[in-house]
Amino acid sequence: MDLPSHPLARVRLAFSETLKTAGVERVYAIGDLDPLSQDFLSQFTQTGGKFEKLDCTCCVSTFPGTSGSCAWILPPVTNYYHAYRLLHGIRAMCAMHATPFLVLCPKLESAIIRRDYYIGSSQVPPAWRHCSESCVMSGKTSERAAFKGGLRNGVLTAIEDFTEELWDEGTALVHIFLPTLGGFCALFDVDADWSAKLAYDLAAFHENAAVAPMSEQELRDYLAMIERSGRRPGEAAQ
Repeated sequence: MDLPSHPLARVRLAFSETLKTAGVERVYAIGDLDPLSQDFLSQFTQTGGKFEKLDCTCCVSTFPGTSGSCAWILPPVTNYYHAYRLLHGIRAMCAMHATPFLVLCPKLESAIIRRDYYIGSSQVPPAWRHCSESCVMSGKTSERAAFKGGLRNGVLTAIEDFTEELWDEGTALVHIFLPTLGGFCALFDVDADWSAKLAYDLAAFHENAAVAPMSEQELRDYLAMIERSGRRPGEAAQ
């Protein structure tokens, strides 16, 4: 697969190839979508795909049955608590309707992958909230965790913990995180008929010129993310 050079074009290709490979007929989103997701979904619907927006994952009655595969778009959450709860809600919906689990996040910004930001979302319970400090995000004054990393801190950490929990329960998931595409992330069932091809196709996006200008530390962090994504949860590093 020849990868286009422009970053946005590569993200659009990764998004469209994921939906095509998984045979997705319908895409669901919870709450508001970011502009990037709206742009990609507009192209999806123009080619015959269906898109539905739900207020929350609690409304299981609004989830219609479908004979084909479906995908979920993770809304622009900025902290561990909301990402973790949404993933479990989506999983419950997919289990109830016996559809393969496929969640996409077209843009997972580096600032929130290992650090909670408490902006534009409902109150995070004290037990899930870190000591915070004031900051500016998206032009607005907000709060963020006073430190980076550690337990229950950051959206990518929530994705990893969720994946590991399901492995422990006997449900195999894999997540692929692509910093070279601005943080495109896909989380899906290992047992789905299309999972091997999807993993292979997305891996190709690691091989592009975006890696070249990275600093040594950025490259180390990037390689560590790839290693975690490809390792079975709970498996020790070599």
